Amino acid sequence: MIKSLRSASAANRASREKIPGLDGVRGLACTAVFLVHWQQETGVNGNWGPFDLEQFLQNGNIGVAVFMILSGFFASLNYFTPEGQQLASLAGVRQFASRRIYRILPAYYVCMLTMWLAGGNWQSLRGWLDLLLHIFCLHNFLEFSLYSITSPLWAIAVFVQWYFAFAVVMTVSSRLGVRSPGGLLLTFCTIAVAAQLLAMVMWMTPASVNPAWFGPDAILRDHSLLPHMPLFVLGMGAFLARGHLLKMELKLIPVRCDAAILLICLAVVAIISTPVLTIFSIPSFRYMFPVVPLLLAVAVSLVPHSNVVRTFFDSRVLLMTGRLSYLIYLFHEPVLGGVIWAARSLQHSVMATPLVFGVVAMTLTVSIALIVEKAFKIGAHTCTYRC
Repeated sequence: MIKSLRSASAANRASREKIPGLDGVRGLACTAVFLVHWQQETGVNGNWGPFDLEQFLQNGNIGVAVFMILSGFFASLNYFTPEGQQLASLAGVRQFASRRIYRILPAYYVCMLTMWLAGGNWQSLRGWLDLLLHIFCLHNFLEFSLYSITSPLWAIAVFVQWYFAFAVVMTVSSRLGVRSPGGLLLTFCTIAVAAQLLAMVMWMTPASVNPAWFGPDAILRDHSLLPHMPLFVLGMGAFLARGHLLKMELKLIPVRCDAAILLICLAVVAIISTPVLTIFSIPSFRYMFPVVPLLLAVAVSLVPHSNVVRTFFDSRVLLMTGRLSYLIYLFHEPVLGGVIWAARSLQHSVMATPLVFGVVAMTLTVSIALIVEKAFKIGAHTCTYRC
């Protein structure tokens, strides 16, 4: 049994490494998230016709949606293949969960503890409660702890909760004998629809019940797993769609995939950077769901089958950025804050030289990411940080 699990795991890793382009997609996604916080600090803006630069940069948070789609995609890779179905057992689920914990938590704890100590939170009882919530990735349940240490950490809680939910559903499905990809996807789709419906009900519930969780402006509801579950399931659907595309490989023409991806990118840019955004912003739905995430999921399915686009995403810079994407996500905001503090100490405003500020901050972030990667001995061909 152990040998079969190991061989299946090895087959999955090999299969994952053969999927071209997707590490580059992750690299572009983390760059988009970096630009969101860079714009917030510098206030860079501009308009060219209907194109709004500030709106475009601020909506770079769809990079988080891309991370979630890819997480669903790669989680499916462990189960929705002939080799992966051998892992659809309690022991396999435990192995899956332990790998994800190792890839997410060590670097997360380094970042979180460093910022917690630097912020002096250890001086109060509330600060210690905040630390416990972050340790167990429950800090997106209470308003005071959501952004208390550093704001990007809220998403780590959602990812950990997703992997926990994934492991639970897979365990229960295994016990019930549900192991077919179609049956598992249907199960997750049902859960995702129920989660989104619950988020909608909470959106319509008067804020007087609990303004942090209920009402149109509830920040905790929007940062919980509920509105994000459909994104992970979209990634699972993207993986199954890719499987069908592989069966039709002779009919797939790379130039058509390139053209489709280009059209998708143009459509997404038009939606997130022009007044068209209001049409696709549905209450209680995040990241212009379902249109924008659906387009992104389709693009993820097509990237490995493209030619020009795949070559672009497999470029050395994007591959390295993709490999470090999780670490860049973790450390980029503290680094941005540190560079701003250093600039103010020198009586310099980063808003005077926003591009220089961005280059310096990204360079430092990548440097820290490389150091942390080396410290945890995470290599490009072994355990890349795949959230």
